[in-house]
Amino acid sequence: MANQDVNDDKKINTITVSVSNHMTKTVFQDKIDTAFDDRGIYLVYSYTEDRQKLNLQYIGKSIDLPGRVTERHEHYKDWLAAADGEDENLSFSIISLPKYTHILHCEAALIFALQPLINTQNKKTYDWDDLKVVFAGRKVCGRDYIVVHRTETPKR
Repeated sequence: MANQDVNDDKKINTITVSVSNHMTKTVFQDKIDTAFDDRGIYLVYSYTEDRQKLNLQYIGKSIDLPGRVTERHEHYKDWLAAADGEDENLSFSIISLPKYTHILHCEAALIFALQPLINTQNKKTYDWDDLKVVFAGRKVCGRDYIVVHRTETPKR
């Protein structure tokens, strides 16, 4: 189960990841080629109507970040629907991973802990080793870190 507490009796693999500022789609696409490693995880948010709060919609992995946040993405229409049909109501962040980090492991942990609206995989079970992900640069969904533990049965 995802939580903010670490069981001191159990050694948990910990990684520290760098989290970018939120960017509009245009800024994201302009900066992505030069500002970030080509391998990472991206977060898609939609703004609330008053633009005061971001809601996490989707977490994705990519070895081709510039090619993923486009109208060709399989969930792009879902992102727009969550953002009242406006590109301007979408926001993106990038999580840069340490070189040794298994990208699928980190993505699964983030999805299981943060439960983004549009993702379907990894929301009910987490079949990887226990992991703590520490966010450097900025919080993710109000958190400084997440801790996830392997599940025995699906989360309800």
